Amino acid sequence: MSLKVVVLLCSVYVLAWGQNKCCLPKQYQGSSGLTIANVGGLNTTTAVGTLSKGISTYAYDYTNKRDATISNINVTTSVGTFPVTQHTITDYKKSIRWVITDKNCTAEAVDRNMSSPCIPDNATYIGEMVIGGVLQADQWRYTINGGMNASMTVTNTCIPIDLTIYSYNTDGMMLESITLADFMPKILAPHTFFNVPKNCPQKPPASQKTSNSEIKFPRFSFSRW
Repeated sequence: MSLKVVVLLCSVYVLAWGQNKCCLPKQYQGSSGLTIANVGGLNTTTAVGTLSKGISTYAYDYTNKRDATISNINVTTSVGTFPVTQHTITDYKKSIRWVITDKNCTAEAVDRNMSSPCIPDNATYIGEMVIGGVLQADQWRYTINGGMNASMTVTNTCIPIDLTIYSYNTDGMMLESITLADFMPKILAPHTFFNVPKNCPQKPPASQKTSNSEIKFPRFSFSRW
């Protein structure tokens, strides 16, 4: 089963504490720790599972309609654990995503608009919480394109804390848990995220398309909403 991952992120209103649907800045960067459990082939006799753990740094630039992620992930399967280092750059103006691994670079088509940096309109307010006795936060639940469920925790000034995405169908299931850190409402060094290597294709293969909500494993693009 392809890992279906969608798009998170948000612009800054100063909010009253409670049920307001907030927005992150239009430009920001940060880091995250992630764990992904993925099982495919549930409707067969040979179900296959993977467990992935790692860290990522990301940049989100709604102003210029682009995002990027640099990930270091250990992928565990039935035959062992394998390190994966990957840099993805998505340019929504050009409808293209580059995937850079070691010295290789491929391009794939992107046929959707960049997601808004705001909590989606279909989000349901779950409630408020206090983390560590001092940090006030709100939790939201919503549905992402493709029928996946997600829950997101943000502070009362709309700084993201964690994100969980989960889905289940007759073919498989997926659970993705992301803890966010080092959030900064600007991008300090855009070139480290968005410079496309010279060996990258200028266009994706003519026959290839990326669906609205599906990004093949182990793609991790920190644009979730």
